[in-house]
Amino acid sequence: MTSGIEEKELQTPIKNEANNTLRNKTSIFTVARTLSDRVAFNEFSIFHKLKW
Repeated sequence: MTSGIEEKELQTPIKNEANNTLRNKTSIFTVARTLSDRVAFNEFSIFHKLKW
């Protein structure tokens, strides 16, 4: 029982950190898009090639 509770407590900060990273990347792409659609698209394509 205790090990299950500890695992849940550990997983939550990791999820939050992943969400924050995703939000930061999204905001970066939004800024890039306002500067130049083409540049933002290229960065997005490169990011997806690296990520997936």
